[in-house]
Amino acid sequence: MTTILISFVGTQDPYSDKNKKNGSILTLTKYLLDQKEEIKKSILLYTQDLETQAELTKECLQQEFSLLKVELIKVNQLLSIDPINLSEAINEAKKGLNTAEKDWQEGDTFAFNASSGTPVMKSSWVILQSAGYAPYSNVWQVRNPDTIKTGQDHVFTTNVNSLKQEFDQKIITEQINNYNYSGALLTLENSSLLTKKLKDLLIYGKHRLAFNFNLAYSQISNYQEDEIKDFATDITSLRQNNVCALLKEVYFKACIKLEQKEYSDFLIWLFAFQENLLQYFMRRKFLAKSQWEKTKWKSVESAIIDKVKIFDQGKLFKTLQNNYVNFSYLNRPMMMDIINYDNEFSKLLNSVNFIDKYASERNNHIHQLQGVEDIKQQEKLTKSMSDILKLITKLPNSNPFHTLNQTILNL
Repeated sequence: MTTILISFVGTQDPYSDKNKKNGSILTLTKYLLDQKEEIKKSILLYTQDLETQAELTKECLQQEFSLLKVELIKVNQLLSIDPINLSEAINEAKKGLNTAEKDWQEGDTFAFNASSGTPVMKSSWVILQSAGYAPYSNVWQVRNPDTIKTGQDHVFTTNVNSLKQEFDQKIITEQINNYNYSGALLTLENSSLLTKKLKDLLIYGKHRLAFNFNLAYSQISNYQEDEIKDFATDITSLRQNNVCALLKEVYFKACIKLEQKEYSDFLIWLFAFQENLLQYFMRRKFLAKSQWEKTKWKSVESAIIDKVKIFDQGKLFKTLQNNYVNFSYLNRPMMMDIINYDNEFSKLLNSVNFIDKYASERNNHIHQLQGVEDIKQQEKLTKSMSDILKLITKLPNSNPFHTLNQTILNL
């Protein structure tokens, strides 16, 4: 393990005035080296009145332990004048940490010596660790060798990062349950909990939620574990623009927005579901499956319009002409009239017509900038969506984002 040591210089460094025994900096250094840790660099912070002790400590580290990289940093005048000022001690400790971070590489650990300096200087390292400034760190204590009791360690850690981890875990759990994958990733990156697998699954979730399916797939495609491979397989049809798969994904996204009480966003996704569902019906009614299954709507819309004009010996088109003038594209009301024209979609009509009632709410939100305080008949609405999907495709037992969240939280 590679360590970067950071410490304030105290009056007992490098040696005690009373018995000439090693002070805490030299004692901790020897202990770490005895534990086969490599000390990459030592950073010593000192007040103006302890400049001589700082120079002597640096010299001892270099001569006795062959530590070539020892940097002395003089703290600001405020802390030198008032060495029990906690705020200034924390600020100077942060400066020392910022200096150390320039040499930090993945796998390195910061060793904070909490046994040198004034009480507030010693406390500053605990505060920095607990505040999350140094997730990969240990706070070390060195006991006075003259007062050690039987069974007590001379050098030991007093880490508080377990409390920080507990706090981070609560935040991350809440973020994941709210589908805030970007926020959870940011929290993880500032903690000691981050792993590559966690990071990849969070990025996968973020991209999938944003309909960036190729990016989502590339994030986890190299994993061989069945559970993660299932997530990659799950979006294969989405990457191929499969119409039914995309409809299911819109449904899952809409349900998430409803679950989060983001009603205006829900209406937007509900409208997307309805419009794409109607387009699906148009494809299925007027074209062979091979012509539309994995094809963008714009590339088949004109062919469908041509089919509409001759359907039922032109009777359908004549009916539409009573209400519409522009037939260069198929809008939502026009498609609603088409599916209500005959009995082909009779099993679905009640559900489709029920969903269509919410179109005016969505239009008021978008065009009139009206807020959405609630959605009426939520259960009936989501059931209508799922009933439709069950008649045209296979629907999983649960929202795949729920499965993803549980997988992440179980890691």
